[in-house]
Amino acid sequence: MVEIVRAAFESQGYELEMKFIPWAQAISGVRSRKYDVLIAVWWTEERTETLRYSDMYLQNQIKIIKRIDDDFECEGLESLTGKNIGVIPDYAYSEQFLNASNFERIETNNLLNNLLKVDAGRLDYTVEDELVARTKIATEAPELKSKRAYTKNALSTNDLHVTSALN
Repeated sequence: MVEIVRAAFESQGYELEMKFIPWAQAISGVRSRKYDVLIAVWWTEERTETLRYSDMYLQNQIKIIKRIDDDFECEGLESLTGKNIGVIPDYAYSEQFLNASNFERIETNNLLNNLLKVDAGRLDYTVEDELVARTKIATEAPELKSKRAYTKNALSTNDLHVTSALN
């Protein structure tokens, strides 16, 4: 994602300075114009009130992240029955995921905290864009890489956009 967006901006004469910060801080910062753009945003009707969207340039897959020794496979929302799933506030999860009543969504402020809660047995699984998760783990917590696995099946596939604040 970063390479694609950086190349697109450079082709138009702009240089990007990238900052990796928590999602809630990032979206708030763009809305308040502290930051110019967000590079990987899912479209939601609510966000169109404050954000301008580019055309879709990539898709991501939201997957269940589990311990390496766990043989669980995601077979839709029904397969999460009775589980505690780590989520991050202000992410645009699908309506079906948010409205499902067969599992618990436990909010934590970031992916790494969710992964530690999985290790401690306080969460069964967490969900995240697989590419984002792999990058975060590799750069922020490489010791966790060998302890993680991703389900083969995605919970959802989402179009990604670059966004900026409206006017």
